[in-house]
Amino acid sequence: MVTEEKQRSTAVERPGRGPASFHADVLRLARQAASRHGYLAQALGRLADEMASPYAILSARLGAEVVQEEVHRGPSGPQFWRAFVQQFLSHAMGEGKPRAQVLSARQAALRVAMLYVPVASEAESLHGGLALVVGADDVAAGDLLARLVTQTQAVVAAVQLVGSPATGRDGAAPAAQSLARAASAGSLAELAFSITNGLRNKLGCEQVALGMVRRRRVRILSISGLDDVPRRSPGMALIRGAMEECLDAGQPMVAQQDRGWDGEAVRRRYALHEQWRAAAGGDAVLSVPLKQGETCVAVLSLRRRDDEPIGAAQVDEIRKLVEPLTPALEIVHAARRGLLRHAVDEFADAIQDFLRPKRWGRKLLVVLALAFAGWVGLGTLPYEVAAPARVVPAEVRHLAAPFEGVLAASHAVAGDRVRAGDVLCELDRRDLELEQARLRSQQAVLAHQRTRALASGQPVEAQLAEANEQLVQVQLDIVARRIEQTRIRAPVDGVVVRGDLRRSVGAVLAQGTPLFEVAPESGWTLEIEAPEHAVADLADGLSGTFTSQARPESPHEINVLRVLPGAEVRRGRNVFLAEGAIASPDETLRPGAEGVARIRVGPRPVWWLATHRVVSALRLSYWL
Repeated sequence: MVTEEKQRSTAVERPGRGPASFHADVLRLARQAASRHGYLAQALGRLADEMASPYAILSARLGAEVVQEEVHRGPSGPQFWRAFVQQFLSHAMGEGKPRAQVLSARQAALRVAMLYVPVASEAESLHGGLALVVGADDVAAGDLLARLVTQTQAVVAAVQLVGSPATGRDGAAPAAQSLARAASAGSLAELAFSITNGLRNKLGCEQVALGMVRRRRVRILSISGLDDVPRRSPGMALIRGAMEECLDAGQPMVAQQDRGWDGEAVRRRYALHEQWRAAAGGDAVLSVPLKQGETCVAVLSLRRRDDEPIGAAQVDEIRKLVEPLTPALEIVHAARRGLLRHAVDEFADAIQDFLRPKRWGRKLLVVLALAFAGWVGLGTLPYEVAAPARVVPAEVRHLAAPFEGVLAASHAVAGDRVRAGDVLCELDRRDLELEQARLRSQQAVLAHQRTRALASGQPVEAQLAEANEQLVQVQLDIVARRIEQTRIRAPVDGVVVRGDLRRSVGAVLAQGTPLFEVAPESGWTLEIEAPEHAVADLADGLSGTFTSQARPESPHEINVLRVLPGAEVRRGRNVFLAEGAIASPDETLRPGAEGVARIRVGPRPVWWLATHRVVSALRLSYWL
């Protein structure tokens, strides 16, 4: 790879700078060549020398003959470049338009460009393409391509000189010379200035103007004899109007006295050309559209004295002189554009292409795309915060062991629906019943003592016995209450949400041991786990829906009651809890049922809904 880079760096040089000499050599080769094939081979070599190209290839069809020529120079052989350039030539010929591709070596500062230019001449039945390699370290590939286009056009224009002597004023040799002088220009303004002044001298015109067509409008590039074009002068407005009149008609237009022209054109009256002629003192004026294929890319207008009318043959001569340069005008214009101008032109061309007749499918797609973009930019959609949620009781009654005792029986488990007063479980009360019997016996003894004291006239002993009797009654009440507490009853109508003592029967329960949790039937709330990014959008009073995993087809309306201020860790992430009331709970909702709550926040712009999560993540990650 290092050897190849060295070879390429020594083989590729900067292009030479001798346009006048190049065009003179092309004309000389055309006059001296014995055949068109031989001329094209020699011209390819001269073109490669002028562009300082180590390898160039021409592939074309000349009538029924196939032309396949290549030239190379420098220390590297043709096989060093052949595979790259021929592959590039094959791809570019399929596109049918000038193309440049810049290549860079991985381990060196070498940069080369492969350039392609179509080679075509309808008059000579010549069709094909030319590709070559040039150095691109200091010169922009676009400038090189524009230069190659003009030089190739000069080579193609000179094909008609092969095998024929030099002709007179209206022959082909002056046409090629005019083309050579114009092609030597380095910018669009210089090229237009060369064309207008060359045609003025050749045709003996008073004035020649050239304008470029852009989006059905004409911009005047050059007027012979003027270094600068006054854009806003009345005279420029007349010339521009005549050019655009010719552009709309798509054919040559002349305004002069009815002489020197075969046909009906002079007898027709073109309003804008007549205005130009009147402002020019009655001189003859002519506008010719310059086309590339079916597209008009430029308009050429000229003015001559009225005593030297314009003939139809001269219109053909002007076309032969200038139409080969129309591709060069396009390439030079594109190469000199800045990035902003290029973007504006591309957008305007797309609009113009869209407005062309027919192509309804493309127009429909564009309209739909614009409508969608407008909806995204200006439309709104309902914004909902989706968060996990589960059903929890609004109020829970906790039942615990009233005192230490042995669990005798369990009558309910979690999930049972109970009524107020239903016995849920029982503690062993046999010891309490024995204590109750003992206290009752003691109470009977005290009552007998009180009666005997009263009968024997001992009031003090009677009062003491009465007091002891009352103390025993209090103890009896305590025991009776404890006996009643051995039956753990449901405090309200509801559902047992926690508690299963079936495996604890016979165990000693300490005082305060949790036994059951009972929730009222009508008291269900929704516990919503709002993510951190959405907590700012939640507020009391918002409504939404809750869809349980058990019955996803039956959503329930909910209302947000409150949003708790502190965060909690649930499932390994921070969440903010919110409480919601279920508007119409039914039997399908059970405590602990999980699902998704969707809280309706309100309308938001479509673009915000599509981008706010990404924008927030970027702001957090990159401090935007």
